Amino acid sequence: MADDGVGFDPAQVPHGPTLEGGVGLSSMQERAAAVGATLHVASAPSEGTRITFTVPTDQAMARAG
Repeated sequence: MADDGVGFDPAQVPHGPTLEGGVGLSSMQERAAAVGATLHVASAPSEGTRITFTVPTDQAMARAG
C-alpha cells in the first residue's frame, strides 16, 4: 500500500502504546509476525509512505522448513 501524503520519520515513531492510546506500527508488526508475515514500512517527511505486508505461501514455507 502506498500514498503520496506528508510521510513521517519512522525513527521518530514511538514503540508501544502512545499517550493517545494507539499502538500503531508496533501492533501491525506484531500481528504480521503472529501469522508468519513480514511488515516493511518506508516513509520520509514530505515523501509519502509505502507499507509492504508479505505473507509466505505454503510452498514457500515448505521450502524453508
